[in-house]
Formats: sequence, structure tokens, C-alpha cells
Amino acid sequence: SPSRFFGRRRGPNPVTMAAIFDLFPDKEQMKESRAAVEFIEKWNHAENAFMNACREAKLSSTKAKDCIVSMREAVKDIALRTIGMEIRMTEMEARSRHGDDDNMASMRSILETTASKLVSLE
Repeated sequence: SPSRFFGRRRGPNPVTMAAIFDLFPDKEQMKESRAAVEFIEKWNHAENAFMNACREAKLSSTKAKDCIVSMREAVKDIALRTIGMEIRMTEMEARSRHGDDDNMASMRSILETTASKLVSLE
């Protein structure tokens, strides 16, 4: 199912987006990580459900929020690690493509040399 952050037409939901991005120092980097955004969004949904359940059970919402703080930091850390992994994967893909380009240039040079030798043999 499509994420609430991206909406049905994959457009950002400004309310959810603001709540998620306020947690992170590099907001532009966060926006580019769909996996991290969806992960944080699921956490926010679960956190809201937990808080609603506490209110319905007439438990202290202040104490409930205190319980969530350490988990929120853990979720934030996981999201930041996800962003870091995505960045490394992108860098590795770019290096791989660059290596492929180098190999293609070498192969082209070999083929051109071979073709010119064949032409000179005729």
C-alpha cells in the first residue's frame, strides 16, 4: 500500500513530512531517502497508536511519552544509518558504472586496433 507520506499519487503530505523532517539535521538528505521516510512514518503511526491506547486506558500520557523517547532516538539512528547505506550504495553503483565505461573504452580501442590491422592485411 502506498505510504501516507507520499500519498496516493506519490505526492508529499506536508503535515507528515514536517513532523518527520524536523527530527533530522540534514533535511534535504532525508527527503531523498524513501526507505528512511517510510520507516519513520511507520514508527510515527505506531507511536500515535500507543499514545491513543494509553489515553483510552487513562494512563499518564506524560509517562507514556517518556517511555517512547529512547525508542524514538533508536528509530532516528536506524533511519540515519539507512540513509548512510543508501549513499554508499549510490557511490558504489557510480564507481561500478565508471568501471564499466573504462572497460568499454578499452574494448573499443582493442576492436578498433584489430579492425585497422584486418584492413591493412587486405
